[in-house]
Amino acid sequence: MDGDHFRSNNDSEYIQNLYSKIRDKISGDNLSREEAMNWEQWWKYIADRGVFSEELMERSRRYTSGSHDQNITLEEHIDILNRCGFDSVGIIWQYLDNRVLFSRK
Repeated sequence: MDGDHFRSNNDSEYIQNLYSKIRDKISGDNLSREEAMNWEQWWKYIADRGVFSEELMERSRRYTSGSHDQNITLEEHIDILNRCGFDSVGIIWQYLDNRVLFSRK
């Protein structure tokens, strides 16, 4: 399973922008209301606990540029999984452009 903001080739630029505006509004409301951690705070919290030190070193190695955006579309992601031998690939959950893909070999 893999969850992320997957842009789709089927979403117009207007829809993609709308997804971003709605997501930013909801995130801002939730963070301020519940005093939840944002993305950077959450990763710092995990790093400070020392529990996932090996995983965090691997994450740092993979994302040396600092950006985690692979800049591929939903369709490209599904195609890559299919070419890697996954014969069952599909979206099992979606909210706006937040999608969870399930794949099985």
